[in-house]
Amino acid sequence: MAEIHRRLKALKSESNPLKSVAAEITKETRVLCFDEFHVSDIADAMILGRLLENLLNEGVVLVATSNYAPSELYPQGQNRSGFLPTIALIESSLTVLNVDGGEDYRLRTLRPAEIFFTPANEENEAKLAKLFKEMTGITDLNPGISTIHGREIPHKAESGRTIWFDFRALCFSPRSQSDYLYLAEHYEMVLFQVWNNSHRKKRRRRDG
Repeated sequence: MAEIHRRLKALKSESNPLKSVAAEITKETRVLCFDEFHVSDIADAMILGRLLENLLNEGVVLVATSNYAPSELYPQGQNRSGFLPTIALIESSLTVLNVDGGEDYRLRTLRPAEIFFTPANEENEAKLAKLFKEMTGITDLNPGISTIHGREIPHKAESGRTIWFDFRALCFSPRSQSDYLYLAEHYEMVLFQVWNNSHRKKRRRRDG
């Protein structure tokens, strides 16, 4: 949706910029797929219905996966009543299939593994590293830098669609909603390492 907003801004002088954006998309693609389709931002919610309507009118085929049934989209969102016509459009124009098999296969690797390790110490950091290796099949952890929307975020390890962050690097520095949406879209598993204050003080005294 960030790309849609960018295009709308570029076409703001037109009488119906959303229709023009839909026409542009139609020239580029005939089948548009959304993975993990969800709505959480009011700006997106208020234009999504008209965008989908224009795309459908242009003959674009829409395919989407989602953890939400159409009626559950944008739950408790601001001005949700204004989003209800979009839900009605989705339900009337698209075929909705429930493919919930009752099991999240992404969690199979974690069973019967622990998911939380406490307290925050070197022993449990080693357990977290072992879990990361088991999930990814790699043998060496190589710290690096992830660049998201031009902003650098150091990570402790990355392999495929699994990444490991120090909580402070990801959450104690200036970030935007789009950064976290990027992570959700590009990674299936995100590991966090959270140090408590007392442990950080002990490490500083020992390292100093």
